Amino acid sequence: MKDAWKRIADHYEKLGQYKIAIKCYDKALQSNPKNSIVWKDLMKFCENALEKNPKDPVVLKDLVKFCDKALRSNLKKLFVWKDLVDLCDKALKSNPKDPVIWEKKGDLLCKLGKFQKALECYDRALDVNPKDAVVWKNKGDSLFQLRNYQKAIECFDKALDINPQDATAWNKKKSSLVKLKKYQEAIKLNLQNPVAWKKKGHSLYIQRKYQEAVECYTKALKFDPKDLNAWKIKADILYLQGKYQGAIECYEKALEWGKEGDTLCELGKYQQAIECYEKRREYQKIVSCCNKALKMNLKDASIWRKKGNSLFRLRKYQEAIECYDKVLEFDPNYSKAWKIKGDSLCALKKFKDAVKCYIKFLEFDPKDTEVWNSQGLSLFKRRRYEEAIECYDKVLELDSKYVFAWYNKGDSLFKLGKYQEAIECYDKALEFDPNHPMAWKNKGDFLAKLGRHQEAIEYYDKALKFNPTFKIAWKHKGNAFYSSKNYNEAIICYKKAGQYEEIIKCYSTLLESNPKDAVTWKSKGNALSKIGKFQEAIECYDKALESNPLDPVTWNIREILSMY
Repeated sequence: MKDAWKRIADHYEKLGQYKIAIKCYDKALQSNPKNSIVWKDLMKFCENALEKNPKDPVVLKDLVKFCDKALRSNLKKLFVWKDLVDLCDKALKSNPKDPVIWEKKGDLLCKLGKFQKALECYDRALDVNPKDAVVWKNKGDSLFQLRNYQKAIECFDKALDINPQDATAWNKKKSSLVKLKKYQEAIKLNLQNPVAWKKKGHSLYIQRKYQEAVECYTKALKFDPKDLNAWKIKADILYLQGKYQGAIECYEKALEWGKEGDTLCELGKYQQAIECYEKRREYQKIVSCCNKALKMNLKDASIWRKKGNSLFRLRKYQEAIECYDKVLEFDPNYSKAWKIKGDSLCALKKFKDAVKCYIKFLEFDPKDTEVWNSQGLSLFKRRRYEEAIECYDKVLELDSKYVFAWYNKGDSLFKLGKYQEAIECYDKALEFDPNHPMAWKNKGDFLAKLGRHQEAIEYYDKALKFNPTFKIAWKHKGNAFYSSKNYNEAIICYKKAGQYEEIIKCYSTLLESNPKDAVTWKSKGNALSKIGKFQEAIECYDKALESNPLDPVTWNIREILSMY
């Protein structure tokens, strides 16, 4: 398996497929991060990539990634670190102001014990980005190794100004003070270290010494008042102590609306708690809070409404309907309940009942275009296309520029076989919103229905211009190409739509006319493996190898799949 990844990487490197090759090298190193042969090949590969594209951000990002991997792996083979330093130099010739490459070069030089040269690298990185706490800390480490403790302290101070939570920087600063025999300052430093106070607070919290723990977190926040996590933990402890008002204040500091909501709910302040949960969209907590509130007052329509809205958001439509029924029981004039109940019934595909709800709502507000449109959609789902068109006409009577009504009316006319009228509706929708991908797609569907596949493709392209991830348009475009017997273009479209069954069908059709095409057999195998049909994929790879037995990639992929 380890060798397989390396062989695949070598193959794609020869083909000039950089992205695939680099992923394969990455996989090979995941299997064995200290494999010196893979590292050597990778160094050469990266060197070639830098020569071809010295400013390519992808190549530079990969170089940084492999530097980090080499630094973490604690390699005994020093040549890897030396080679990576050389690669950093090559990258810096074309990118002299890249702070990350300077930083990584410095880190590698530290591994090689070349601390003075590392300092130069860190200085170059800080010239570009003087607010990088990690580089200041690493510079301090280098100065510490060179026994320049006073300057090291200055660097650790810079790092801590930027990130007061860096425990390593605090410890290194303390070690530097001890080396300078400044023992009192080292002791005093502990009292200013928010990380140390937090650790002590955590220890006391575990021992259930809550009051002492709160005092420690208070100390930590004195030195780092922006530590949201410390505010949150302090609030949690106050909550456990029953000090709810203090907990609320801390949760506000931590911006933890959800936790503040828990406290308010515990205090019986349900409306305020629900407001907090709504800010974080914690719908399940809203439901729980509403249940508690309803125990106090079962006839509170506003609580039933909030519970119903949250259940709707959680897609628990049947439970939501029960809540809206309660709302209407206690507040029969709350017309919106009919609308949301109708929407819930639609989600459950109970379109007949949904229509009844929309009719009820329209008794209160006969000019609501959204509900007329929803009623039309419900009738459309019941195949009552003429009645649906009447609803869309009502929408357009109220608002002639209501785009969705135009294109929904077009869909109904299309179903009735009134294609020309349907096209006119789609054109109206596009007149008011020329960027509407669904209308362009629907026009394409109409042309495809007439067998005018090339024209249909042009409309699908327009839909995809406005929504490049519109999977239905990609699929229908693929269908048009397939019907035109342009199978290779169909495959491209089906890939965009994620329609692997259709892709397999295309390859099967191609193989009927050319049963010895190794590339097509391999591609079909790749598509089958995508949907987990490994045995069928292996059979395709075997067919490919009959025609091209020397293809190393196919052998390697077959070897990998046979392990599943």
